[in-house]
Amino acid sequence: MLLFYCAGRHLHLGEAARAELHQLCERSAVRSIIGAISLGEIGCAVEREYPLFHNATLVATLWEHGTS
Repeated sequence: MLLFYCAGRHLHLGEAARAELHQLCERSAVRSIIGAISLGEIGCAVEREYPLFHNATLVATLWEHGTS
């Protein structure tokens, strides 16, 4: 799983942030998580609207590394 995890989530959740990542891995049945810490995200909640700053978000997608 490719994951971008806002640093603000850890500030809000404290030690529960570690449990959240563990549960995410278990419930999605992925073997590993890779990604990065982010410092907020910029985007639109509605198409064609002004981009806003979002805080404490978690953005993930399933990702398979191809074999050669």
